[in-house]
Amino acid sequence: MILVLEHDAVLRIQYFDIFEQLAEDFMVVMSLADLEVWLMDPSQRIDLVIGELAIENDVKKLRPEAAFLPITHEAHQPGDPATDLVSTAAKDFPLQLKRAVKKALQSRMLSAVMARVCHEVNNPASVILGNAELILVQDSELGLLPKEVKDMLSSISHQSVRIGEATARLARLVSNGVDLEIQSMSGLPIIAFPESEFQV
Repeated sequence: MILVLEHDAVLRIQYFDIFEQLAEDFMVVMSLADLEVWLMDPSQRIDLVIGELAIENDVKKLRPEAAFLPITHEAHQPGDPATDLVSTAAKDFPLQLKRAVKKALQSRMLSAVMARVCHEVNNPASVILGNAELILVQDSELGLLPKEVKDMLSSISHQSVRIGEATARLARLVSNGVDLEIQSMSGLPIIAFPESEFQV
């Protein structure tokens, strides 16, 4: 569900036209109080909230899992730092909004998938690391394992640490809101990350 906070009646009609073309479930509300009612209803799945930048913190407190798309009613001026915002005053507002909604929903989904992957990969890697290190510690007291087995366990430990570091970097990218793009690698779509995140 997409929620839009819009006070202006003419713009509310425009939002209805745009979202009917997008074929997304949506609700356009007139007041912050109405928006909060929707946000506080646990039975409602809220994917995206659209409104002026001033309400972002309120939205994030009530629905941290929802994406937020800031809108301005001011026309952009050349060199204006607010040009990242979709402007209802722009001539191509419907097109800007459609693109921004698509991007916000894709980023939200990608972030959720990345967070789940990090969680699911990190937990088994932690167990593998813990067991390999425990065996090595116990063997340091007993000295029963052959050198080849100790080397394999050390390699397992090292690779488990690498997995943990990689998932931590991925989680940081997700939580920092880095714009994740898709590129082709050997004909397969793969997420492109800033190289600085993966340099040791």
